[in-house]
Amino acid sequence: MNFNHNNIDMGSVIDRVRTVKNNTQFNADCIIVDGYDFRSGKPDDIVIIKKLAVEENLVFWFSANINKNRDNLNKDGIPEVFSPFIENLSIIITLNPLGDIIKLKLLKDHDQILHTDTHLKLDPKILLITEE
Repeated sequence: MNFNHNNIDMGSVIDRVRTVKNNTQFNADCIIVDGYDFRSGKPDDIVIIKKLAVEENLVFWFSANINKNRDNLNKDGIPEVFSPFIENLSIIITLNPLGDIIKLKLLKDHDQILHTDTHLKLDPKILLITEE
């Protein structure tokens, strides 16, 4: 499914997911919402998605683009843009480019705010995550 974030509300997305799941052989375990705009999104959208995830036994992952020059960090070192959503985001992982690799850093793991080096890296040439 593909939606334009600017032209659709989360209720419509949920209706579409349920329709596809109930009327097809769509048995996904995980749905990735790529490029979610947390600047214009509403915290209630994440609450609605979490409810759907529980009801349908799904996991949702959101990706977002963060601009280091524009997005300030809060007191916990998490980009400020996530602050209105923080209590409803279970896990926050950042991808940090360092030369020819991208390091993965765990900022939040369920109820714990962390700044843990995962010792994982993404090789952008082959798109595989490996241990350091």
